[in-house]
Amino acid sequence: MSSSINSINLNSTGTFAKELEDLSAGLGNMDSIFASGQSVSVNSSALGSSKNFGAEIDNIMKDVSEMQTSAGSGFSFTFSSGDDFSQVIGDIISDINEIKSKYSSGSTINYATGLSDADTFGRMVQDAINDTNELKTYLKSGKRINTQIPASYAPGTTSVEIAQSLLGLKESDSSYLKVTQGRREAWCADTVSYIYEQANGSCPWGYRDGKSYYKACVSEIRSWGQNQGLYHRKESVTKVNAGDLIIFEDNGYSHIGIVESVDADGTVHTIEGNTSDSCARRSYTLNDSHLSGFVDMSKYNS
Repeated sequence: MSSSINSINLNSTGTFAKELEDLSAGLGNMDSIFASGQSVSVNSSALGSSKNFGAEIDNIMKDVSEMQTSAGSGFSFTFSSGDDFSQVIGDIISDINEIKSKYSSGSTINYATGLSDADTFGRMVQDAINDTNELKTYLKSGKRINTQIPASYAPGTTSVEIAQSLLGLKESDSSYLKVTQGRREAWCADTVSYIYEQANGSCPWGYRDGKSYYKACVSEIRSWGQNQGLYHRKESVTKVNAGDLIIFEDNGYSHIGIVESVDADGTVHTIEGNTSDSCARRSYTLNDSHLSGFVDMSKYNS
């Protein structure tokens, strides 16, 4: 669908335009810290009387995460660097997560702090400021954007319908960041976590920090299923339903997907993230050598 860039709502906290202004202000505050060559720790009050460095980092992460979630992978804007919106937002999120891990270990941060992509923190901030200014200029032109994947789904939308809306996500254009909350990582478990968070309002198997980053590991989801009495080895499965989770942990595999449909002969059709680096359909028989079992989400939802 197409919508005005100025009017996209962001979790009832404001419009896309407002969120962009908040992001721009936060980046500017960060930049001002380091312009004189300062180094700061997470508790530094270098940002003025009301915010410390850690708080500003957290606010910026909130802003970029909401922008990425709302606009999604279908955001049509391409920066002059050749990167699209989801790539830029994903890179910012990855870099900020890395910075957070550095200062949480007691490190101090300055312009020269190195990132794993061979960039520096100062360069990341400058690039983010340039990208934000370019996007603000685009916004003021009144042009429109495309949000091909819904930022939210109508009440009653099923897990399978949500999964179907994700078909075609891929790594090559960074659109898979839609389901990873901006993290660049193996994303099969992210995909089913995203699906069930959208379908249920919260992730059934929980969050790593208690509220925002859903658990996205195959073994964690399987363990949750076991604790709930919902996980069944393939040898004991009598019926597989659409919406159930299919888990592959045998013979060296670690993979998960969602069941889209089941044929009369027992063939299971799935939708999976991170399969050949995309979100795509696959089909299996119950004697597949890598298949370990299923999580009965139909029972969980009943």
